[in-house]
Formats: sequence, structure tokens, C-alpha cells
Amino acid sequence: MVINMTYRDFPNDGIIIDLEDIVTYQTYHLPNSQNIPYDQLMFNYKNYLSKDKKYYLYCLKGRKSKKATEILKYYGYNVEQITK
Repeated sequence: MVINMTYRDFPNDGIIIDLEDIVTYQTYHLPNSQNIPYDQLMFNYKNYLSKDKKYYLYCLKGRKSKKATEILKYYGYNVEQITK
């Protein structure tokens, strides 16, 4: 189950990952987020994520972050989707 959490509700207990491409990230990113484009993260998630950390996934329209959250939760990662 994916919980729809807004950035205002973000409890600041994890890492925000913005899944947009670098150009979109530079224009629309959330403060204190790090950029890992969706395809890059999904093909290399074991290199970027640790199962003992909390992650909040964000993208501009919410589709990529929702899909990534569902997949990564299935693989046992502690992830939630956040929206603006």
C-alpha cells in the first residue's frame, strides 16, 4: 500500500529522492532532496538504497514515484511516496 504524503507532512526522518531527470530536477526539486533519475534508480537500486534506511520518493507528477515505491516496497525497502 502506498501512502500519499505531501512534502508539508514529511517527518524529516529519511532521505528524499527526486526521480526526475537532471533538467527537471534543477528546475522543480524539493529542498534537501537528492536526484536519482527513475531509470537509473530502478536498474541499480541495490547500489543506491540500503534496507536499513528510510526513503521518500518524489517526482513532479507522481507516477514514477508511485510505481517505484510499490516495486521497492515489494523488494523490502523502507520507502514512501511524497507529493508536493
